Parts: sequence; C-alpha cells; structure tokens
Amino acid sequence: MNDSHLDCLIVGGGPAGLAAAIYLGRFRRRALLIDAGRSRAKWISSIRNYPGFPDLISGPQLLGDMHMQAQRFGVCIQTGTVSAIERSEDGFVVSASDRMFRAATVLIASGVADNLPDVPGFSEEMIVRDKVRLCPVCDGFEFIHRTIAVWGEAERSVKEALFLRAYSKSITVLVASGRVGASDRARLAGAGIEVVENPLARLEELESAIAAIDADGRARRYDCIYLAMGSQPRTGLAVRLGAEVNKAGCLLVDAHQQTASRGLYSAGDIVDELNQISVAVGHAAIAATAIHNRIAEQRGHRL
Repeated sequence: MNDSHLDCLIVGGGPAGLAAAIYLGRFRRRALLIDAGRSRAKWISSIRNYPGFPDLISGPQLLGDMHMQAQRFGVCIQTGTVSAIERSEDGFVVSASDRMFRAATVLIASGVADNLPDVPGFSEEMIVRDKVRLCPVCDGFEFIHRTIAVWGEAERSVKEALFLRAYSKSITVLVASGRVGASDRARLAGAGIEVVENPLARLEELESAIAAIDADGRARRYDCIYLAMGSQPRTGLAVRLGAEVNKAGCLLVDAHQQTASRGLYSAGDIVDELNQISVAVGHAAIAATAIHNRIAEQRGHRL
C-alpha cells in the first residue's frame, strides 16, 4: 500500500483526465493520474474546432501540452492500467499495475473504445492519416465538397449521412449491418444520398483517397470514409462500485459529475455521447471543483 493518501486518483490520460489533473493541481490537491495510453485523441492529426487554436493542433501535441501543464502544477502521472477499485472506510483503494493507492475520491475518465471494422486493408493508421474518420461533428467542415462515405450500422449511418449533407453533395451510405427502412431510404433519396447494401470485402488506401471494394469486386473511391459503428464506454470499474448507466451505456452523473456511487466522479466521452474535447474539458473542470470543495468541507477547509 502506498503510504500517501491521495485526494483524488484519476483514471485515464485523455483530455478529460488531464484537464481534471490541471485543475486539481492548481487547487493544491494531492492527485495522481494513471494513464493506460488509450486516449482517442492520439489518433487525431489535426484538431480545428477546439477554441484557442486557429491554426489547429494535433491530438498528440494537445495531450503532450496538457500532460506537461498538469505536471507543472504538481500532479503525478504514471503509465499503467487500473485493474480494480474498492471502497474503503476513508474513500477508495485502487489497484493499478503492481501497486495499490488510497484515495479520498476517484475520477473515472477512461473514455470509450470505438467499434472498428474487421476487414482486410483496414488499420488504425488510416484514422491517423485522415482516410477514415470517426466524428462528423469534429471534422465535417474539413470535407466540404468532398466525396464522403458513411459506413456502419444502418440506422446510425443514415443519421450521420444526413448530418454530413450540409457539407457535401456527394455522400454514400455503405450499410455494414441492418437494413435501411423505407422512410429512411426516402429521406436519403430526397437529400441525394446513395445507399449501397452490398457488403464491403476490403479497403485499399490510395495516395489521396481510399477505395472500398465490395464482395463483387467493385471498387468505389472516396476522399474519406466515416465509421458509424458506435463505441463502448469503458464503464466496468465504475459500475462495479454501484455507478449507473443510461440506455447508451454512458455513466449517469449529477450536476457535479458525481456518479450514483458516493465520491466517484466521471468526465469525458464516458458520460456523454457528444464526444467533443471541449465537452470533456468542461466536465473535468466541474468534477475537479466539486472534488476540491468536497475535501475542503471534510477537512474544515484545511490542506
């Protein structure tokens, strides 16, 4: 057991976890962040909609800058994986890699795991090189007047294709599972969006585009393919402590980002389906402030 008793242990080193660490460090709280290195931000080559960066910033650069900022305010950041969290008399006992920690509060910011396609030719590097995209809200603007495909479950693909229609006239829905119903088909036709229901057999990355090859060998060329396959929030640790989830599988939190489990907070994609860095940072600021106030009240406002 680590002899020091933490004010907060943060699970996850993405924008939400790092923003919480920055706030807690500036509140002069003893915080430790455990980072398994699974932040989706590592895939983003250019972030153009995060306020304050008119000339863009990459995901890895943003994470690196936030990492440095948190450390400057005294927060310890360790690489590792949290395997278990148990409640104790004075908070929580956290098992991470080969160590154990005591903490008055825990903030879960472990994000989501994207459902990625299992077809020949696909690799995560296609996401890094902007041939495959995950978030129309983030970067639809960058594909104005480009040729776009939306590939995934039928209902989700329809919604994302219609969202992207504001950016391009050339959009195709590639149905990976399910069926496009008559009413949705009519909406897509009215918007000039093509529907292809022949399953994809493989992807081929071209110099400035990507080709989707179906089971019949026909290749269709696109400037990018958006995945509409959903994601799985990493809620296991929180749920085992009594936290609750909504229909989408995201953690339910109150106005202070506290879950149904007392002293357990959460922030970022794991609690909201609008997966945006600005939203994650806002969650983190709220959660960190609530944690600071909670500890101050418990200790009579002493450090």
